[in-house]
Amino acid sequence: MVKNMSKKKMFRYSEELVHAVKYLSEKGLNSGEIARRLGISPFTVRNIKYMLRKREKEPKTKPRKHRDILDEILKKPVKKATATKETQEY
Repeated sequence: MVKNMSKKKMFRYSEELVHAVKYLSEKGLNSGEIARRLGISPFTVRNIKYMLRKREKEPKTKPRKHRDILDEILKKPVKKATATKETQEY
């Protein structure tokens, strides 16, 4: 059986661990030092740092309400259907 390798695994880390990695990283420690202090793999530290960078880049937008979405849809111009030979014959 062949697995789809294009899907990336998403790991969930405890908020305490994420905050600890962020704090130690801001203090200037590298991934190896952070891993040793917290007793975790350097790859876990790398993944958490990546996740934190990704969080910072995401725009913080407020959730849209159904009403806003409906208004946006209704404001789009509607294209008029053109008559073809087949519809003109009837």
